[in-house]
Amino acid sequence: TRLVQQQFNAITPENVMKAEIIHPQWDRYNFDLADKIADYGKKHGMPVNGHTLIWHSQLPAFARAIKDVDSFKTFFTGHINTVAGRYEGKIASWDVVNEALNEDGTMRQSIFLEKLGDDFVTEAFRLAQKAAPTTELYYNDYNNEQPAKRAGCIALIRKIQNAGVRIDGIGIQGHWHLGKLPLKDIEESILAYSALGLKVMFTELDI
Repeated sequence: TRLVQQQFNAITPENVMKAEIIHPQWDRYNFDLADKIADYGKKHGMPVNGHTLIWHSQLPAFARAIKDVDSFKTFFTGHINTVAGRYEGKIASWDVVNEALNEDGTMRQSIFLEKLGDDFVTEAFRLAQKAAPTTELYYNDYNNEQPAKRAGCIALIRKIQNAGVRIDGIGIQGHWHLGKLPLKDIEESILAYSALGLKVMFTELDI
């Protein structure tokens, strides 16, 4: 506890805000661990980046089993409204959508794309904007400093912005290797994303 307070000034939960833990059943949420993270951040003056509202991985089994499109949309809408709404004013930011792109910048084949179409990212931000009006909203991905994926990310951002929906920033995960740090790509990406009026956050930095 002493080390965390001494060495860190921000928090991103690894798993406890992901859907499989926080929303294990259709009609049941489990906020215990996520609440502890939010409370800890508030107590120690550490802003919390919520991770993550919409991600194709670590979904609860019931969500993967939904066949009906309308039922899946109900899950999608209810999940964002409930989770983002609960932590409005308690955390600083959300990774609203995580890893929706392939390496070539195209949309990843996921259950969200399959059930909701390629507007699901825009719709997720629209819902999050309403549920959490004072929380910063980010799109988060890995390798989105690389030129092809960056181009796809920029196209996705513009689509959200052109729909009149708020997006505040881009999360670059930052899974890099010593001796192979893509500094030129990173710098070009920061400039390209900021030119769209967005903040850039390194969200999962590790070496």
